[in-house]
Amino acid sequence: MNLLKAVLLFSTTIMFGCSGDYKMVEHQRDEKFFSSFHNSSAEIGQAASKIETVKLLQTNDDYPIRLVIYDNGKFYYQVDELGTGIGDWKFEDGGLTLTTRRKIFDLNFYLTAAAEAGDEVVVKFIDRHGFNQHK
Repeated sequence: MNLLKAVLLFSTTIMFGCSGDYKMVEHQRDEKFFSSFHNSSAEIGQAASKIETVKLLQTNDDYPIRLVIYDNGKFYYQVDELGTGIGDWKFEDGGLTLTTRRKIFDLNFYLTAAAEAGDEVVVKFIDRHGFNQHK
């Protein structure tokens, strides 16, 4: 592990440890709940050009993130200021964990149900400003 990654990992660990007790999965659901957000993996190569027509998870304009979940364990992301890419997702602890490796740091998003009932989800993550969650 290079020095920059070690410093980022240490800083994130300290920041997360000192920032409070945050749950990444607030309201657990079964895996079937999240399958309603899946897109066909046959379209993953066209993610950017089909962003307007796919099942899309999108945060508000305060912190714009667009996530497209595919049925093969992959996802496509667009994050303003950071760009686009493809990563892997897995179901664990009643939510989805999405991870992608970038040159300098990894991106980790967590999708959790926003409430005990209903189909609204929340995107949670930690960045240089600390813990974030967006609907």
